[in-house]
Amino acid sequence: MDEIKAYIKPENADKVIFRLEITKAEGLIVIDVSTLRGFADQNNPQISVKLSEKYDSNVKTELDCPDEEDQKFVNIFLDKVHTEEKRENKIFASDIIEAYSNRPKKQQEEAL
Repeated sequence: MDEIKAYIKPENADKVIFRLEITKAEGLIVIDVSTLRGFADQNNPQISVKLSEKYDSNVKTELDCPDEEDQKFVNIFLDKVHTEEKRENKIFASDIIEAYSNRPKKQQEEAL
């Protein structure tokens, strides 16, 4: 089993998620990870503004899949979010050593 994590720009999220849904990507998780949202220094609000300008706003997706499907999903990210900009869109694929679900108690790929 593999886990694919991708950090993508919010403007690319809809087209990636739509394509993943079409290809039956089960268990997709989408998280808004816009940096420093909701944080403020009440004594010095300029600090929060400077920090938020320093970091990128992103959407994080997580998808667990069988080994034989990982490249298909990675290719969707590569096709839909390609850019030449240096700090844009990061995709990570890694092996899952063990997976468990306690409804009902299942292990490995059955836990997906």
